[in-house]
Amino acid sequence: PTTGLTERVIEANLIGASGYFYGQMISISFMHRLREQIKFANLDELKAQIKKDIQQTKEFFKHDRCNQKNSPTN
Repeated sequence: PTTGLTERVIEANLIGASGYFYGQMISISFMHRLREQIKFANLDELKAQIKKDIQQTKEFFKHDRCNQKNSPTN
C-alpha cells in the first residue's frame, strides 16, 4: 500500500542469503510480525527502519524461539 500498488505484495529481506532471487519461486513462513505498516517520508527513513527491522529479526531468532520446536533433533 505504501507503494501505490493495489494488489497484495510481500517483501521479504533474506538476511544472510546471497544470490539473485528476483523472479525465483521461494517459500516463506511467517514467524513473527515486526510492526504495522509505515509510510515513510523519504528513502533515508525507510533505510533506517529496515536496519531496525533486521536487528529486531536477528534478536528474535537469536533467542531461538521458533527453531527449537522445528529443529530436526527435537
